[in-house]
Amino acid sequence: MGGIDAYAGSERVWLDIVQKGADYLSAVHRGLELAESNGARFGLCLYNAGMDPYEGCSAGGRHGITPEVLAARERAVFEWCSRLNVPIAFVLAGGYVGARLNERALVELHRLTLSVAARRPSD
Repeated sequence: MGGIDAYAGSERVWLDIVQKGADYLSAVHRGLELAESNGARFGLCLYNAGMDPYEGCSAGGRHGITPEVLAARERAVFEWCSRLNVPIAFVLAGGYVGARLNERALVELHRLTLSVAARRPSD
């Protein structure tokens, strides 16, 4: 939990570590734009819907990344896939129970992903 993700980037692989919660959604949108403009066409989006960025998570949480911000992230990802007609497979991930995040709150965060996924038009 104390380490930082790192790897060598390329045209098709990049890592954007957000330090401030206020920058999170713009980084998500930027990543989607980069994937669309620079990435090769692909037939499936594998989405790791992690809740670690949530401000109440002790493992990576950033102040200002609220449930509303995470819901906006989920809408952005699922709408992006829908617009490009790319099927999406996702896993519920991250978010770690601790002093500021209990199990019930974590389940509610994961429900954000499920709620948005359920509204996605079927192909």
